[in-house]
Order: sequence, then structure tokens, then C-alpha cells
Amino acid sequence: MSHAEQLIEIATELAMDVKGEVATLQRRLAELENRKLEIEARLDAAKYALQRLSSFVSVRGTEFQCPRCWILNEAIASLRPIDGETKDQDSFRCIVCESEFGLRS
Repeated sequence: MSHAEQLIEIATELAMDVKGEVATLQRRLAELENRKLEIEARLDAAKYALQRLSSFVSVRGTEFQCPRCWILNEAIASLRPIDGETKDQDSFRCIVCESEFGLRS
């Protein structure tokens, strides 16, 4: 086999190896893009956290409001009482994000 033919064989093997990585690389890229979106959302929340804090309303009508939904997403969400009350603490869960809050009685 000539040098030229050997180089073509090596190039063919390399091309096949790299082609075999396509699915893995596409999956990794999609994961990175998702992670980037998550980081951008957290960055956005961090940038506006203090501004949102200044407009947080803890009670709307008769319902307590979720501080997490407001600070992170500027979303209005009510808290509902849940089991777990003690004599010193009342427990609430957000109807949207399902975060739980123990509030001193």
C-alpha cells in the first residue's frame, strides 16, 4: 500500500471516529444551551432582585404572597396553609412554585 493510500485510510478512520461523536456532541451542546438559559434567568433575577423587593406586597386581599415567585419571576402567587403548624410556627406552601415557608406565630 502506498503512502498516499495509507494516508487516505488514516483520514477515513479519523472521519469515521469524528462522525461517531455527532450525537454525543449535539446532546452536550443542547445541555450547555439549557444551562446557559438557566444561568441567564438567574442573572436576570439577581439584577432585578432589589428592585422587585421594593415592590413586593406580602398580603393581597386576605392572602399571603410568595416572596420567591415575586423576587425570582415577578409573579404573583398565593400561599396556602399546610399541616406542620407548631405552637410557634405556621407553615405555608406556594400554589405555584410549591416552596414552603415556616412563619413564626
